[in-house]
Amino acid sequence: MATIYDCKKDPRRKTVWGSPQYGVEETMVLHYSFDELGGAQGDYILGTLPANCIVNQVAYICTTAFSGSGDAETLGTTSGGTQLCADMAGVSADTVTAGVPAINNVTMSSWIKVTADTDIYFTIASGDVTAGEVYFFIRYINIPAA
Repeated sequence: MATIYDCKKDPRRKTVWGSPQYGVEETMVLHYSFDELGGAQGDYILGTLPANCIVNQVAYICTTAFSGSGDAETLGTTSGGTQLCADMAGVSADTVTAGVPAINNVTMSSWIKVTADTDIYFTIASGDVTAGEVYFFIRYINIPAA
């Protein structure tokens, strides 16, 4: 039976041990909704990756397609960054789309190592969003500190 949790209040799935365990893959679910957050150009911090983890898979699904005048949406570990998802403008609703690293990435060339707690920025650039809702699925592995 799956555990249901509110990704808006606590985006990190808890392990059965109550804290992250080394080598355990975890999934973070982040949510952006125009109805809840608005659509003005700028940065929206949706969550925080924990220190000492490696992001190995990213995917997202738009439950409501993005629309706006020249809008361009990205997801990254910096303001305007595209480390996790490049331009999402024009993505159709109910389409699962691979981010970076892609779901089927087996070369590890685009895995992302995070050494400190790192905010995840959803950035709306070059035009306001007038509609849109998206869920991001970020899989990562906890590793020991260097």
